[in-house]
Amino acid sequence: MSQTDILLRSKLKLGKDLIAARRFDEARLVYQQVCAGLKTDADCWHTLGAINGMLKRHDEAVACCSKAVELNPRHVGAWYNLGIALRDTRQLEKSVTALRRTLALNPRHEGAATSLGHVLAALHRYEEAEEVFRGILRYQPGNAEFYAVYGSAMQTLGRYEAAINAYDKAIRLKHPRLAEIQENAAAALCMQGKYRESIEYFDAALKLEPRNARIHSSMLLTLHYLAGQDPVELLERHRQWPGNVARPVPASAPGPIAAAGERSARLRIGYVSADLRKHSVAYFIEPLLAHHDPARYEITCYFSHKEADDTTGRLRRLAHRWRDVADMDDAQLSRAIADDAIDILVDLNGHTSGNRLTVFASRAAPVQVSFIGYPDTTGVTGMDYRLSDAIADPPGAERFCTESLYRLPGCFLCYRPPENAPPPARSPCETNGFVTFGSFNNLAKVNPEVIALWARLLLAVPGSRLVLKNPSLTDRSTRERYQALFAEAGIPGERLDLIGYIPDDAGHLGAYSRIDLALDTFPYNGTTTTCEALWMGVPVVSLCGDRHSARVGASLLTAAGFPEWIADTPERYVATGRELAADGAKLAGLRAQLRERVKQSRLCAAGDYARTVESAYEAMRTGVRDTAGG
Repeated sequence: MSQTDILLRSKLKLGKDLIAARRFDEARLVYQQVCAGLKTDADCWHTLGAINGMLKRHDEAVACCSKAVELNPRHVGAWYNLGIALRDTRQLEKSVTALRRTLALNPRHEGAATSLGHVLAALHRYEEAEEVFRGILRYQPGNAEFYAVYGSAMQTLGRYEAAINAYDKAIRLKHPRLAEIQENAAAALCMQGKYRESIEYFDAALKLEPRNARIHSSMLLTLHYLAGQDPVELLERHRQWPGNVARPVPASAPGPIAAAGERSARLRIGYVSADLRKHSVAYFIEPLLAHHDPARYEITCYFSHKEADDTTGRLRRLAHRWRDVADMDDAQLSRAIADDAIDILVDLNGHTSGNRLTVFASRAAPVQVSFIGYPDTTGVTGMDYRLSDAIADPPGAERFCTESLYRLPGCFLCYRPPENAPPPARSPCETNGFVTFGSFNNLAKVNPEVIALWARLLLAVPGSRLVLKNPSLTDRSTRERYQALFAEAGIPGERLDLIGYIPDDAGHLGAYSRIDLALDTFPYNGTTTTCEALWMGVPVVSLCGDRHSARVGASLLTAAGFPEWIADTPERYVATGRELAADGAKLAGLRAQLRERVKQSRLCAAGDYARTVESAYEAMRTGVRDTAGG
């Protein structure tokens, strides 16, 4: 054995010892020397690639593992780590190829199957993900992680019954992240309209992790789907949000907004959201971003979602500064906000998915505001204001808010109609000979009380039908559940049309051609669906309730110029729907006129809306704590 071979073997042993001691930086340097001497050793190149992966040097990991599989095309570990490195560099299609090669060589490779399922789900190839998990479960029926990931894939597909069954299996198998699995199961149950069971799962998760702010937030959102909630109890639940407890002070705590003689020429506004993408929030924040006065306001957007899309790109162009913050922890995000010298920080998430409320709880800016994304108080101790209006939050609503309510003089929302919307079609009753009601709302909002009232309306309009459209209805068990609920209320299946997932916007909007009248949900009203229906020429009947989430429909319809479609009692809701359904000529006329009337209404008056919001920000900078409108 040559001196060189002896030296390389010595370095190889040293490298292995360093890996065992988890001294990866040193191990990397040693293995670089080993690979330089053993250029054709696939194992060494693979090990160097794996080390680079652990050090998050993903590009180098790709290069090393690629070299390893070139030298040995049957190296299972190298193909697997190549797949992981490609995933971490967002080369997802190539990652799929590498992980499939891994499974071809070793069909029982647990890590490859799990990772492949995740990557396929990220690519929205859910059927393929399901196939992978079904295959691996044949080999490892006791693997809790596979059931958890399989449940997640089924949930994303809208197959909620299968998702819940998988989650329950993972729970019985004592999944190590038990609270997370219970949270996911709770969300799936909510989407099936099983609210009480959903809350039970949330409560079980919070017993395991009582300080988990994310799970608590998810439960708070779910509570809004339940009718009969006591507003005082709901307020107390929000106050108990664990993110308020022991929040760290940012590295550079914000001071007060500078006095007039000291401040910059422009007020610095920061918007924080995971929903600056194809999402309902984007429909309502875009008009404001597009019409902010650039001479007076400097806009920074903090985007906390990992996946951008065309909508993200459009919104990005409307901001002075854009920061992708999904990978930032709270301290890093707080530091970025401080570095940007933000004067007013606006949360657009509330307790919805991807929120960064823990940053607001730590006081990241001098003035902090809750706006658009959540139908209630946040309960966050650091949140100063909540922007609303006098219809959505009438006098007296202050009692149920931890923030100061600032009521805009008009609707607190402004709608950006979709550019790709097809023209409104003729009312279907003109050709069908009967009236078709419909709702395209989140199915979680269609609770038993809603079903009972809709059934009363259908029974009051002989021959009428109801169309429900929601991705959840792709799931057979969910369809059967709602068919049974309506049957119990006296509406047989032949009077129901259930539409599941439609992949494109044009198809979704075109489906409004199937309904004559849209029915709003309660106590959680629709928002985007109400605006879409109006834009497509479909009148909307809304029941106005006793809390913000139950009054958004009234605010939207008032702004659009149709307060006569707002009912203040269930009886009036039925009467309004029946009266509209009885006048086919009026429905036909509305179909032809509604879009233009909405376009000219306050609901779409983006310039005026931006000025009112900016006036609110100016008042907030001077410390106005409460308003009653104007």
